[in-house]
Amino acid sequence: MLLKTGVLIGAAVVAAGLAAWEYAPFAAHPRFAPDTRRGATPQQDDAPQPFTPVLVTSPLAGSVSAVYVTVDTYVKTGNALALIDSPLLRSRLDAAKADLEMERSAEVNAETAAENLQTQLSGALSGKLDAELQAPGAGATQLYKKEILDDAPQLQEAASGKVQQAKAEVQRCEQAVVDAEAALEQRWVLAPVDGKVTAVKIQAGQAVGPARTAVLFEIVPVEAK
Repeated sequence: MLLKTGVLIGAAVVAAGLAAWEYAPFAAHPRFAPDTRRGATPQQDDAPQPFTPVLVTSPLAGSVSAVYVTVDTYVKTGNALALIDSPLLRSRLDAAKADLEMERSAEVNAETAAENLQTQLSGALSGKLDAELQAPGAGATQLYKKEILDDAPQLQEAASGKVQQAKAEVQRCEQAVVDAEAALEQRWVLAPVDGKVTAVKIQAGQAVGPARTAVLFEIVPVEAK
């Protein structure tokens, strides 16, 4: 009986020694917190985790003009994935350009009218008016020229105001063209991340938009090297 008890005690001592030897490197491993042995949750393992696919949606409503990638295509951020045709945005750009041309013509006309007025006033003030007023039958011309001289400040102010207004309209239309062109750039569906295309859910000719196809592509990001 004593012999059996001694054997059991010896086995227990050996097991305790082995446990202590095995625990030392386990507790010191950097993946785990120092108090892991006391039951604390270990830190996250450094094994690579799967990436969640990035969902690419349509930036506008329209029809798909072209699809430039297929499943398993690797893309860089900013690469074109597809092109969406939007007749509405194209018509807005055309209208903005037409308005700009019209306002530029109005600006030229306003500047020409102001220059002509200034020429008339300069001619009157230089002494040419005196010779014209002395000519026979100059009654109507005399009254007209006199009114120009009397109203010169008001006429100049009105002409200058029309020029400034025309210039402001040109600037407004130029900005409208810029905005319309920027909106039209949304036709390009671009890759938001570096990664691998794992799903292509559209095809050429298909109608897309928030109310139709919510997701166009799925891209699994890849780490930059």
